[in-house]
Amino acid sequence: MAMDELGAVLKARELVKKVNPTTFPVPVEVYAQHVGAVIRPQTDLGPDELGWSFQSDGKHYICTNANDKPERQRFTVCHELAHIVLGLRSDHQASTWWSYAKRPPAEIWCDIFAAELLLPYGLFKPQAEKSLISLAAIDDLAARFRASTTATGSRYAAVVSTPLAFVLSEQGVKAGVKVGQSSGVKVSQWG
Repeated sequence: MAMDELGAVLKARELVKKVNPTTFPVPVEVYAQHVGAVIRPQTDLGPDELGWSFQSDGKHYICTNANDKPERQRFTVCHELAHIVLGLRSDHQASTWWSYAKRPPAEIWCDIFAAELLLPYGLFKPQAEKSLISLAAIDDLAARFRASTTATGSRYAAVVSTPLAFVLSEQGVKAGVKVGQSSGVKVSQWG
């Protein structure tokens, strides 16, 4: 199957359904265990090295930057799980982690997969729907789910029934738009 955003969302939701998290923040270690991956925090990485995954002797390993905030490490684990589950080759060297406008599609799909795991639809949507539409609400949800404000804002726009858009910009130029719809599955326009 050729991968696209919807495919990444559906595969992530399959994993969420199998693991069946019932509380938030979702323990990402449970996802890793289900996939058969071992998480290895590394203390010797620089600030621009978020993490990577590799396979050795039939076992998957996910390395994270132990110097990063816990929210960043959690996202990195889920992003690397996406590479494993979706079978997408890592292209981290081809782009900067902070620039959506310059990221290859496979890396964006892994980010979408990661957000689905960190902010699972069944747990996140009810919390998002109860929130007022504001940046403060997104910050609060991000703190409660231990996710970044960027991932939470994009996910918020994707799941709430109220029409809205979450816009990312880089140096004053639109880098991404997530347009909200009530179905919970979105087609985003990045770039």
